[in-house]
Amino acid sequence: METYAPTIETLKKIVEEQQHQTIQFEEGNSIVDLFSASALVAVYNALSRESLKEHFRNQIKSRVGYLVVLDFAFERTQ
Repeated sequence: METYAPTIETLKKIVEEQQHQTIQFEEGNSIVDLFSASALVAVYNALSRESLKEHFRNQIKSRVGYLVVLDFAFERTQ
């Protein structure tokens, strides 16, 4: 099973291919689904400042940070 790094490029790949992927966080592997990836990419694309985008990219590198950003994304997309 192929795993991918937790990057915005990986999230965009999930959306583009409409296929979940296994992400390799420092804490271990997790499967990221299309719905979650779509929400995260939408939030990332809506960020207006590069500093915010950089913070986003850094947050999703860990499982905990990923979950925090995902929670934020779901709050904004409801």
